[in-house]
Amino acid sequence: MQTKNLAFFILISMTTSLAIANDHHADRMLSHLDENDDGQISVDEFKLPGKRMLKRADENDDGLITLDEMQSSMNKHYEERQAKADAEHAQRLESLSDRFANMDSDGNGAVTQQEARMAAFNRMDENKDGVISKDEIKPPKGRGHRGDNKSHNRDSK
Repeated sequence: MQTKNLAFFILISMTTSLAIANDHHADRMLSHLDENDDGQISVDEFKLPGKRMLKRADENDDGLITLDEMQSSMNKHYEERQAKADAEHAQRLESLSDRFANMDSDGNGAVTQQEARMAAFNRMDENKDGVISKDEIKPPKGRGHRGDNKSHNRDSK
């Protein structure tokens, strides 16, 4: 019983200490929890952060969280995140295989510079007229706009 209480107390202490660590967060917390606007949070006003997480960790629904339950919850969360990351990785590999097959125009299992160049050109030439117009030039997927820096112009070197 003392282990359960100690683990719960440590969790609350750590959460509270981290939550009040910076002024911005403290201001947000005050504005959210200070129901009577006295600039302080009373015990009655205080709501435990991460309440859903704690409820989920309480595997036997006894209202207490043991270290074993916390570790088990953390492991489950890690496994869920890992499964999602593995699925995303598998999708990327499949996409890579598709892109590679598209570049390998002669089907010999290897891509030359010329094949890679033609595949990239053809991907950009949306209307397949043999030229890339200004309207067909888009920023690379997954990357933000890099600005209008004209310094990459090869003539300016």
